[in-house]
Amino acid sequence: MFAAGSALKAIYVVRSGAIKSFVDDEDGNSQILGFHLAGEVVGFDGLSDDRHRVHTSALEKTSLCEVPIERLMDLTAQIPSIQRQLLRIASREIGRDHDHMMIVGRQRAPVRMALFLLDIGQRSQGCEADGTDIRLLMSRYDIANYLGLVVETVSRLFTRFSEAGLISVERRVIRILNRRGLLKVSHGADELERAA
Repeated sequence: MFAAGSALKAIYVVRSGAIKSFVDDEDGNSQILGFHLAGEVVGFDGLSDDRHRVHTSALEKTSLCEVPIERLMDLTAQIPSIQRQLLRIASREIGRDHDHMMIVGRQRAPVRMALFLLDIGQRSQGCEADGTDIRLLMSRYDIANYLGLVVETVSRLFTRFSEAGLISVERRVIRILNRRGLLKVSHGADELERAA
């Protein structure tokens, strides 16, 4: 797709699969900033100065719809409703980035994980009920990196959430068994057992 520093030529709509966006520090360490799922847009990071600020990489076989930036600007000038929709999408991305910074900066590990699972579930399938399966397209290492945790903590949290009856885990498929309990943990419930 694109690398940090490359010229903004298009934005991309994820049709299937998933994309991760990340930055590298001067030592070559990567920090994942976001996961972009089917139906979401990638590439807004380059709108401010016509250069991408992040790298992107597919998490699995992924299909994209490329929208050249010149064509997009022409359409937004001709059709005001497209401009409004584009602004809504960009605003949603900014809000998601803000939420991610708040989660990583202030929340305890169980809260981070609960918020992550609720968010990914809602974005991937619009799940609002118990018994919904979420296929995690990202590895546990990627989840740990994104949440500012170590991979052992991610694995331990999956086990604790499962033992508390909040989720079941089968490789990369997570089933939300108790969404209300997961919501309680996401709001800072002290004990996972109390949330169930």
